[in-house]
Amino acid sequence: INPFHKIPSFSDDGFIIYESSAICYYLLRKHAPDSELYPNCNRGRARIDQALATITSTIQPHYFKFMIPRFYELKKPTAEEVEAFEEHVIKGFEQVLGDGNYVLGDKLSLADLSLVAHLTLVLELPLLEAQKYPKLKS
Repeated sequence: INPFHKIPSFSDDGFIIYESSAICYYLLRKHAPDSELYPNCNRGRARIDQALATITSTIQPHYFKFMIPRFYELKKPTAEEVEAFEEHVIKGFEQVLGDGNYVLGDKLSLADLSLVAHLTLVLELPLLEAQKYPKLKS
């Protein structure tokens, strides 16, 4: 149903929507318009949008470049690949979080759910020293 033949895609009574963030925005607005996951605050929404855009456009290309050969081709990464992954992905996630525990500081948001989806797998990789990234583990 996605015109680009990718997932995720979502159909709501024939209304087709694709891309993770767009699906999440749609579902929140439809089922929980007052949700604090996407607060009715211009600056809060801007931070969430910024984080989601950064994850999608800046971090995800490096994430998939590293992960696809590990899972689909079962290739062991080189030390240089691990270093690049830590630099572009792990440190990128830390930058998205900023100084707080969440993108919005002390409040869970839609952007944090996206981070969790990525980090759950990343922090379990045996080739990374997760203890080096306590902020991300919390």
